[in-house]
Amino acid sequence: MSVHMNKPSSSEKEKFKILLEAGQIINSTLNIDDVLRRVMDKVIEILSAERGFIMLTDEKTQKLVLKVARNVDKQTIDSEDFSASLSSIESVSKGGTPIFCPNTQLDPKLSKRASIALHSIRYILCFPLKIKEKIIGVIYVDNRIKSGIFDEQHRDLLEVLTNQAAIAIENARLYENLEKNYLDVIRALANTIEAKNPYTKGHSDRVTILAVKTAEAMELSARERKEIEMAGILHDVGKIGIGEEVLEKPGRLTEEEFKEMKMHPGIGYDIIKTISLPESVKEAVLHHQEKFDGTGYPGGLKGKEIPLYARIIAVCDSYDAMTSDRVYRKSMGVDYAISQLKSCCGTQFDPEIIEIFLNKKIYELG
Repeated sequence: MSVHMNKPSSSEKEKFKILLEAGQIINSTLNIDDVLRRVMDKVIEILSAERGFIMLTDEKTQKLVLKVARNVDKQTIDSEDFSASLSSIESVSKGGTPIFCPNTQLDPKLSKRASIALHSIRYILCFPLKIKEKIIGVIYVDNRIKSGIFDEQHRDLLEVLTNQAAIAIENARLYENLEKNYLDVIRALANTIEAKNPYTKGHSDRVTILAVKTAEAMELSARERKEIEMAGILHDVGKIGIGEEVLEKPGRLTEEEFKEMKMHPGIGYDIIKTISLPESVKEAVLHHQEKFDGTGYPGGLKGKEIPLYARIIAVCDSYDAMTSDRVYRKSMGVDYAISQLKSCCGTQFDPEIIEIFLNKKIYELG
């Protein structure tokens, strides 16, 4: 007996292609903010929606929090005119029943709402973001009278998209929590090292803050900012292998003592090289004492041969060292530190990073 199977229609093939492409884009990152932006942009594009937003449920308060929006701002969503619509959206997040309204003017409840009339909203779709039976938020889109119509095909597409989005968001959240725990362990390790010397307590945290602020001013990506955060925390981890008599010496180091101190970047690299960290983080730890003119250590790298993160940390590390009390001297002050950064621009430090650090006044943000 032969089994006859219907061939998928061209519209079904197109729908499958759209969803496959959307899934690939949505799942191509584990950064939660990037996931949310990609989900929202894809939903707007596929449904030809005019406005839309994603709200996630805060795990502590259990209230919906706006995370990303297109063509509608937070002020509008928080306004009194929108409050009735928001209550319907909250009911989706609590009960799990989607809103599919192909014509608000024919809906006895929605047609009376001020926000619907004020913005001439005609078509509404709102679906819960669910992981198993747990609702983690909602996706909302709408169109005005002169815009496109939402039909059952749009509803079906959004239902599948929200399932894809919920999984991607949950994966990103899990990764974010894992990464946070990982950073906490790294920070604890750095703090243990700094505890050996009360004069350097908090140094790694301060350098990290300055480095991340510099990265933001340079418009580095979220992933790069996270990596430089790791590098900032870990940059002096190798000092765990340096003797306390050297670290806490109140006077100038002898040639032999300085030779020992110069070993700390290599020791730090050896400590973390087998840990599952990005290579860029390990390289920053190894090369943060390099100088732009090639006279630094351990590799004598020059200019852009020095990894970017290492060049950033070099500036932030030196600034904090000059503006902090040390066992052998008091803080040299902000003005002196700035003058030294300018003086060593192009020799010890990357001129482009110095320009950003000083012009953007990163030192005031730390």
